[in-house]
Amino acid sequence: MSAVSALSGASEENPAQDSLASSAGNPPENAAPDSTAASSPKAQVSSSSDAPIPALAQTTTGTLETTLKEGALQRGSKKTFDVWAKDQKGEKIPPAELTVTLNGQPVSVAWDDTEKTSYTLVFSQGKSGANVVEIKTGALKKDYTLNYQPAQKGEKIGQMVLSIEAFSIGGGYLLNPAYVDIEEGENGAQLLDSVLKEHGYTYEKEGSLTAGFYLAVLRGGVLPLKAQVPDFLKEKLLSNGFNDLNEKDKVNDGGLGEFDYTHGSGWMYCVNTKFPNVGLADYYPSDGDVLRLQFTLAYGADIGGGAAIGSSGAAGNYYSVADKDRLTTLIAQKGYAKVPDKIRATVVKLNASQDEVDQAVKFLMEEAA
Repeated sequence: MSAVSALSGASEENPAQDSLASSAGNPPENAAPDSTAASSPKAQVSSSSDAPIPALAQTTTGTLETTLKEGALQRGSKKTFDVWAKDQKGEKIPPAELTVTLNGQPVSVAWDDTEKTSYTLVFSQGKSGANVVEIKTGALKKDYTLNYQPAQKGEKIGQMVLSIEAFSIGGGYLLNPAYVDIEEGENGAQLLDSVLKEHGYTYEKEGSLTAGFYLAVLRGGVLPLKAQVPDFLKEKLLSNGFNDLNEKDKVNDGGLGEFDYTHGSGWMYCVNTKFPNVGLADYYPSDGDVLRLQFTLAYGADIGGGAAIGSSGAAGNYYSVADKDRLTTLIAQKGYAKVPDKIRATVVKLNASQDEVDQAVKFLMEEAA
């Protein structure tokens, strides 16, 4: 799996810093998962031809959804995105039946799972301005125009919000939501490495910062944590085959990582509410992204990322997981130390309803007005 962790922001006495400097695919079969994600805007479906099509296709042509956003400004030379393509029966369309091009040139598949297919766009330094991405399968087609403005290697190309969370074991934030600078040429693993070093953390990994990066164990900082798994999650774990749950497991070894507390534990991450199927080394941050690195006890089913692991772990999610991106961003803007206790209680609540989260967002926005 992949992940991060840093300063514990669970209390006023030891708040994490409110801002930071610029700071894989599927894991091994016996390892905890490593997921990523990209942006969340959804594409609409359009027909690729005006010619008559069969009656069935006229009524149910399937769906095409991506994480690209029409007209978006693109500063980085690389961008990872996901495609959800389904036929009229709601079944996933395989990548062999998908055509993706950038300015007419084919884009190869970066990764594929049972739900989505991921691609990485590589922009040419000589092709600034409008760049057209076309995604097509059968009668479904979607075009996006991305406005690329090249940057020099190491140049700041935007900011993202980053948080590191141990909500599943009652540990609150390990890194409070904070803005992090994004540099041209830097992937997610390299950004994470910078953040961890800046805050005195070490870690065990597989792969490298440029290929196959897999964060196995995080050490240092405020770790170790004593697990206090919420009762409702304990019930879910035990009823879904995690009979090895042990809240005292490895509490004194100084780290937090794969196989701690259950056989399905480890670090995962989502970006803009999505859990992608590529690792941090293959994720390229974009301005405005919200990256939440989270510790899971159940292959992601306890944090909303169960589908990202597919048959490798628990299928689906244990409960509906609210979209906390806006709330996370507002906390980064305000500073965790200045957020009222009732807002903190909502954001760290694993099974908080969307209404609870929306009310917390409304409170912070009215307070800032």
